[in-house]
Amino acid sequence: EALEAQYQAFRLSHDPQQQMHALGDVAYGLRGIGAMEASRIAFMIVAGSSASVRVRANAELELMDLESASGNRVAFERCRSAAEGYRNRMSPSLLVDYHYKLGVGLVRFEQSARARDAFTAGLVLAETHQLNAWYFKIEQALGDLTKRPEHQPLDDRASKLSEAPAVRQMEVELREYAASTAS
Repeated sequence: EALEAQYQAFRLSHDPQQQMHALGDVAYGLRGIGAMEASRIAFMIVAGSSASVRVRANAELELMDLESASGNRVAFERCRSAAEGYRNRMSPSLLVDYHYKLGVGLVRFEQSARARDAFTAGLVLAETHQLNAWYFKIEQALGDLTKRPEHQPLDDRASKLSEAPAVRQMEVELREYAASTAS
């Protein structure tokens, strides 16, 4: 119900900034129920929109995380490159999130040395800007780095909700919206 309400907010909003913010929330919700392709489409629409830098950069970070979770290395690198373009305009919290998601992605692609560098950079930023929740989250990720088995299971959160007719309809409509804005 909450996901449908957010989707309606996206569809009915006349303000492009509010519309993209609502669509970002829809994308999070879709990912949360395991509707990965619909989430990907929603995040891609937001990332390609004229929304604020913060909203677009956040969508790129979420795409980066989604692509690494699904095991798509090429798409992960493409999203990482796009997110890099926003680095000098990211807030400290968003920049720490970038380093965290970069590290997580690199771990998923079995590049622990590069992941350690990303996590360490994020840890330094979190400490510098007193972002304690991020500090502890990254500290935990660094600790887990030495404990990880060679092959991590990829993100597989699909639930029965991801196959619901309303969710499938959202995906169809998001594809149509993406196609109409690309022309």
